[in-house]
Amino acid sequence: MRQDDNFSYLKLDTNRFKTWDESLKYIPFVRRTTISFGGEWREQYQSYQHVNFGDVPDNFLTENPHQIMHRVMLHANWEISPSFRIFTQLNNTLRFLNDNPFTSTLDQNALSLHQAFLEWNIKPNLALRLGKQEYTWGLERLMALKEGPNTRQPYYGATLKWHQGNQKIDAFLANPMKQNTGVFDDVRSSEVVSGTIWNHTFSSKRDFFDAYYFFMESSLREYYLKKGLEARNTLGTRWYSEKKTFNYDLEMAGHWGISMI
Repeated sequence: MRQDDNFSYLKLDTNRFKTWDESLKYIPFVRRTTISFGGEWREQYQSYQHVNFGDVPDNFLTENPHQIMHRVMLHANWEISPSFRIFTQLNNTLRFLNDNPFTSTLDQNALSLHQAFLEWNIKPNLALRLGKQEYTWGLERLMALKEGPNTRQPYYGATLKWHQGNQKIDAFLANPMKQNTGVFDDVRSSEVVSGTIWNHTFSSKRDFFDAYYFFMESSLREYYLKKGLEARNTLGTRWYSEKKTFNYDLEMAGHWGISMI
């Protein structure tokens, strides 16, 4: 997640520009502010035989498609002061060679302002992010970047981030963005997601514990060709270790809610 990159070491190193790309990470800007630039580029070739075991929608032209999935993401981080910064990220995802209809939230988004948020460091260990941003926690079973598909999932909301020693707490309230295939045509959905995540790092620094609560409310989901109000609550814990030759990962969650379909 490029918004969490930390290049503060470049400010302290008198011989800071050791490689050509580091010169893009600390550029003096207006009135003693600094700005950094970066990006990533991914190309994939995919070939499928009998998509969905041959049970494809009527508007599909082939059940054996092949495709090139293209993605470029460019970002800029403007450090206005030690307390404020603005992070922006453009996204360009395209699909080629496959004549089947697009799934806009997964396959193609010609150009979008993927992220654009203001971060205010209220205290050295407390920060507030406001605007379009990405979320990912744990093994991404519940809140995920969707790194596998061509287009990653952004949200529009507020996030409070606190840390102290070996403790971290994130709390958020947001609307998922509904992504479309054109240029700057994404819209904020009416779905609501919120939650809080507490992370504890044990003294060994090899073992970790998470406790979390997530809430989701939507009237957009369709089950058995019907739509209605749906509200989901999830309360869970996770014990896990850093990834080495041997590691463990145990997760338990309870789930409840209402569905008026």
